[in-house]
This record gives sequence, structure tokens and C-alpha cells, in this order.
Amino acid sequence: MEQREIRQFELGGQYTDAWYRMTVFPSADGVTVLGSEITERKRMEGALQDANTRLVEADQRKNEFLGMLSHELRNPLTPIRNSLYILDRATPGGIRPNGRTRS
Repeated sequence: MEQREIRQFELGGQYTDAWYRMTVFPSADGVTVLGSEITERKRMEGALQDANTRLVEADQRKNEFLGMLSHELRNPLTPIRNSLYILDRATPGGIRPNGRTRS
């Protein structure tokens, strides 16, 4: 380790579920090691990652649903719109402008 170089690392226990952060740095007496337990922080990080994964999946399902809904709403409206267009231009009683009735 170079002079004044600080190393920091996290360890997950092989024999325990605890997590620790260790910081090693040079001091007047040689090397100083500081450690702190970070198990709760690691659990919270895991919970946040799980929640984020669920949110991403829910967002994808929402987008798929909206795409399908949009498609389903557009397609039935086209024949209805065309029928209304024809009915709007038809003469009342089915008489054509040349005087004949529809067959």
C-alpha cells in the first residue's frame, strides 16, 4: 500500500449474514483499520432493487396494456365511422336522386 493510500471494501460474511465495511489507511503507528457493520444498509439496498425490478415490470405491463387498448379501440371505430359516413350521405327513405328505390 502506497503512503497515504486509503482502501475501503465491503465484506459479506461467509459464516454469517452480516456485512461489514472496512477502511484501511496508513497512520503514524503503521496501518489503521476501521470497521463498521452495514448489514441493515445492504438489506435496504436489496429491498430497493427488488422494488425497482417490480416497478419496471409493472411499467412494461402498463405500456403493453395501453398499446393493446389503443389498438382495440381504433380498429372497431373504423367500420363504425365508415357506416356513419354512408348513412350521412344517404337520402331519407332510401330514394336515390334518380327516383329509383334501393334494391
